[in-house]
Amino acid sequence: KLAPDNVSVLRFLADMYEQTGRMLEAAELWKDLAERATDSDAVALQVRYLRALSSSGRPEEAAELADQLYARYPDELSILSLRVDALRLTSRSRELGDALELYETESAMGTELH
Repeated sequence: KLAPDNVSVLRFLADMYEQTGRMLEAAELWKDLAERATDSDAVALQVRYLRALSSSGRPEEAAELADQLYARYPDELSILSLRVDALRLTSRSRELGDALELYETESAMGTELH
């Protein structure tokens, strides 16, 4: 592991993992970075973690994380959108229907992305 003061190196490495299709490694780094974050960057890092996890072939884990993030950040339309995407890959069709309906409502209301 890299030292905590190498956050910029970790971000670069996570980006490189994503660009080369190594999504699970990217997800692990984004998770680590999100856990370290103490500022407004935390939401963006959580979103990066969720995107990478969704793309890593672990839909149930991604859906669980999306549920947790949406509960914590209900005003984040980007998280709601990623929750819909994650639920599409699972067998949780009832929750998907509810999430789609909520996303439609929130999108129509013009909820701002942060």
